[in-house]
Formats: sequence, structure tokens, C-alpha cells
Amino acid sequence: MQEIENPNIKLDVYSSCKVYGSEFEKNTEKDFEALYEQARKLPNVNYIGYKPNEYIREVMPSYDMFVYPSIFEETSCASAL
Repeated sequence: MQEIENPNIKLDVYSSCKVYGSEFEKNTEKDFEALYEQARKLPNVNYIGYKPNEYIREVMPSYDMFVYPSIFEETSCASAL
């Protein structure tokens, strides 16, 4: 997103360790804080963090694209479902 110059292209980032449970969040969230902070500083990125499923389902129709990058091995993406 640092290289995107078109002001009409924006990225909303819903990312947090909270979704994996409080113990995981407590032990892991700090590992991603630098990445979250980078997102917060970019003018074309809105770092939103964790939101409940109901919220996501409500706002999803307003987006043009859904992307789910993951560093974890998964057999199916529950978010895409």
C-alpha cells in the first residue's frame, strides 16, 4: 500500500490475535504490533483491528474485494465461508 498513489484505493485491515482467544492474544499480539502500527501510519490504510462476525457481515457488501492472507496452514478459510 506504500506504493499506491491512487487516492481512490483504500484498504481496511481487520486483524488481531483476539479472534484466537485471550491466552493467544496475550502471548502473541505484541509480535504484530509493529505491523499494525505501520498500517495505522499509511494514509490509504484504515487499521480497524478485531470486529465481531456480525459487524463484518454487515460491512462486507460495501467492499469491492475481500483478501485473506494468512501465515497459518489452513484447510479451509472460515472467513471466506
